[in-house]
Amino acid sequence: MTGEKRGVPPEILQQIRDRIDIIDLISTYVSLSKAGQNFKGLCPFHSEKTPSFSVNPVRQMFYCFGCSVGGDAFTFLMKQEGMDFMEALRELSQRTGVPLPERREATGKTSSGLSRERYFHLYQLAASWYHRNLLEIPEAQVARDYLDQRGITRKSWNTFQLGFVPDGWNGLSKWLEQQSVKPEELIQAGLVVRKESEDGARISTYDRFRDRVMFPITDPRGQVVGFGGRILKDGASPKYLNSPETDLFFKGRSLYGMDKARQSATSSGRFYLVEGYFDVIALHQNGIENAVAPLGTALTSDHVQILRRLAPSVMLVFDGDAAGISAALRTLDL
Repeated sequence: MTGEKRGVPPEILQQIRDRIDIIDLISTYVSLSKAGQNFKGLCPFHSEKTPSFSVNPVRQMFYCFGCSVGGDAFTFLMKQEGMDFMEALRELSQRTGVPLPERREATGKTSSGLSRERYFHLYQLAASWYHRNLLEIPEAQVARDYLDQRGITRKSWNTFQLGFVPDGWNGLSKWLEQQSVKPEELIQAGLVVRKESEDGARISTYDRFRDRVMFPITDPRGQVVGFGGRILKDGASPKYLNSPETDLFFKGRSLYGMDKARQSATSSGRFYLVEGYFDVIALHQNGIENAVAPLGTALTSDHVQILRRLAPSVMLVFDGDAAGISAALRTLDL
């Protein structure tokens, strides 16, 4: 995909290519050693014991003679981090100091008005509060018992930063306001819901998630961009509730566990696609780290593109009931 097609002037792309040192970039992921005029190392995109991955510092290009993957700095980041072109562009812009055109997705502003950095900060604060609740507060005993019954180990609680939110209307918002977070920011981030009375005379706010086990949803780099919450009361609905979609969180592009799965998937050449949060964690506990799951939605073409950028093979591991078989058949159509 070219920058021109995404409205990025070609001279901006060339400035980034001229300023980036591909050796420094790739060295943060791969141990490289000098080999003549080039550098070589073990390929991060497939499993190998003899280095076949070569980087040319003059041309600022890489190529693997084992799996035939090659390209420039943009290609490497997209493949290694599971980024799309614009995400790689923003990352390399920050690394090189080349400013991007003044447009919303390039300047770091989300449609809510929050900066990307502020959005990430608020969601990480919320994740920390949920996680501490699970570990410490007495009201979370029902959640701890539930996770134990599901076979989720204490180690996984920490690895996946699982959390708990008690059955109250403003526990999170009160705590975040104590951390100098403005009430309007909580609404902008989707952590708090604003509701207006039918006559418009009264406006109330309340926390989006209540009485749920919480699953932080991260981007491929591990930054929290949303949450999934599983209700604890029997018969209550919805059973699962997700954060609202934003510029940084879109269910049709997000895959649970991607931040932990991508390295294993790129080296093995395979993803295991499962149905939900608990399936990802269960496989992870059994040493299968390259497992991901869609967020309660059918697999989309965007999901498929993201998976294919990182690994050539995807194995479906769905339940054997009617719903699981139906989901597998829908996935095969993609």
